[in-house]
Amino acid sequence: MAIQIILSISMFFFDDTKTPQIPSVRSPPGTPIESDCESSQITTINSNRPDPNSFQERHRWAVPYLLFIGFLIYALGDGLIVKFIPLYFANDCNLSPTQVQIIYVILPVFLVAGLYLAERLATKIGRVLTIILCRGLGAISLFGMVFLPQYTGDWRLMAPLYVAHAVIGDSAYPLEESILMDFVDKDTRGRWKSIQSIGEFGWSGTAVLGGILADDQGYTTTILITALIECFAALFFLLLIPLVPIKEGGEEEVDQAETVSTHRTEQGSFLFTEGERTSLLSVS
Repeated sequence: MAIQIILSISMFFFDDTKTPQIPSVRSPPGTPIESDCESSQITTINSNRPDPNSFQERHRWAVPYLLFIGFLIYALGDGLIVKFIPLYFANDCNLSPTQVQIIYVILPVFLVAGLYLAERLATKIGRVLTIILCRGLGAISLFGMVFLPQYTGDWRLMAPLYVAHAVIGDSAYPLEESILMDFVDKDTRGRWKSIQSIGEFGWSGTAVLGGILADDQGYTTTILITALIECFAALFFLLLIPLVPIKEGGEEEVDQAETVSTHRTEQGSFLFTEGERTSLLSVS
């Protein structure tokens, strides 16, 4: 419950880059400009306008579906273990109920840091690659709990590995929400959010199956199945790489947009960028 509350609150603070509006620097009519320029015309050149015939634009409809399928599979897999992990720590790692609850108390603290670092990383390598990295590292943490038999039952390693799985894996959630909101129409966003509740219901439903597997095959086998399911979910996120740009729309447009001023003087016409125009006016 604490993890869900932290994830929900974090959505209000997640910084989705908006496409900035480049302000016009035209002077009001009748305002003199202290320079030798007779007239000026501001033209914005933006070479990043989406091409409707590009691969990304023609297949952007698939993005929310891939996100939903990946999220659903990941949630179903995670639901197999999340309910009985306290029993795993109590029975296999010999932790007391108080010690188990300490793990769940400190987990949201690390999750806040994970959410912040994931957002920062997304600005460098892109949201999709960050999601894949977070989900992948989360699955690797589960593999560590399975394939380190010499440490099985040692809470000093098992507890940090589980915390790493929960923190790193769930840090991708706001990024998935960000992509979803960018690639669906405003009038269908509520519908997609409602569809995502299916994943939350399935997350609770697979807990029953996880309990049966844990009783029949043991905790370690169930953790291994969860790790394999989460790796399979990552395949759908891999399909998003050619569909979602590395840089978010606002950043990419700022990088490639240039404001150019054409000034006619006694010597003729010439072009310079907005920064050069500001400098020229300040000097003159």
